[in-house]
Amino acid sequence: MNLITHTLSQSKHGLPWLFMAISLGLAQAASARLETAIAAYHRHEYRIAAKGFQEDAERGDAVSQYFLGSLYLEGKGLPQDHHLAALWFRRAADQGDQAARYNLARMYSQGLGVRRDYPAAIALLQPLAQAGDAPAQFSLGYLHSNGLGVPRNEAEAAKWYRKAAKREHALAQYNLGFLYLQGKDIPQDLKQAVYWFQKGAKSGNSDAQYALGRLYHSGQGLPKSAHEAHGWYQKAAEQGHAQAQYNLAQLLRRGLGTTEDIKTARNWYKRAARQGHARAQYNLAYLYAQGLGGETEANKAFRWYRSAALAGHAAAQGNLAALHANGKGTPRNPLRAYAWWRVAAMNGSQRAQKYSLSIASEFYPLELADGRELSWILWTKQASDGETTP
Repeated sequence: MNLITHTLSQSKHGLPWLFMAISLGLAQAASARLETAIAAYHRHEYRIAAKGFQEDAERGDAVSQYFLGSLYLEGKGLPQDHHLAALWFRRAADQGDQAARYNLARMYSQGLGVRRDYPAAIALLQPLAQAGDAPAQFSLGYLHSNGLGVPRNEAEAAKWYRKAAKREHALAQYNLGFLYLQGKDIPQDLKQAVYWFQKGAKSGNSDAQYALGRLYHSGQGLPKSAHEAHGWYQKAAEQGHAQAQYNLAQLLRRGLGTTEDIKTARNWYKRAARQGHARAQYNLAYLYAQGLGGETEANKAFRWYRSAALAGHAAAQGNLAALHANGKGTPRNPLRAYAWWRVAAMNGSQRAQKYSLSIASEFYPLELADGRELSWILWTKQASDGETTP
């Protein structure tokens, strides 16, 4: 497993939406209606803005066409309609509007309002990137890195990420650092990885902040320092980075790089748990069950063990079985206890295997068959527990 989990979700790390700043210094020939519509747009009076943009867009004004496409895209002042958004972006792009070209490329990459067409997206992005537009450069890097519309080529991706990174594009800085850290198709260079992570972290990118924390935590490319790791985890955690929240809680709970503070650790586990982080859910449940960092709350322990169990966390599955067996936080249910211990055993827990065999003696043959069937149902429902740990 890599030191850092590289996830580029569509919402956070994919080709980002860009509502490029439109200069209000319009040509003197621009209509008063357009100026009024732009003013209404910036006041968030989208219905008024839409009416003005519609009239000038139909007359061929590229700026109005861009704004009208944006309103259809976001569903502001008009019903959301990706097809019409693409139509108006295309009309503005045909007149040379760069913002429209970028957004149309995004729509081709996502298949929003148009058939997904990565080569078409690249054709729109290429001249923008060559002209020095950082988001377009980042987008080309992303497409090359993931082999979308072009053969996968991390060296080419690094070239475009570097161009965007030098223009202070924080996500490009992180992605470039990750390529150097990973060292797959380009030589690993920890010095360059650290450099670009630091740039991205100082620009406020939570992934880069988390990455720096991991490097300090492990001592890879940087002097090992739990204190420095704590500081960078804190920055990323405050921005909602679930893995950073979990790692921060781990440091606080153990008093590594900071004062031991189980109560605060419990709060950070909770924030990560609410984002679906299975290990955070397991640890939060344990603290509730043991009364660490606050009151003992068996019902909350049951809830979070169950969430982690459904995510495929074997230890959580075993502990959830114990709660069912002992009637803590939930009515006693030996059959469910047996089923969850069987699932935990299938995930490699020898202790769960022992407990499942022990409780099996409580059942009649038909009940035991029901328990086995339930264990297979639960097995198929579980997800893969794949978060990284420090």
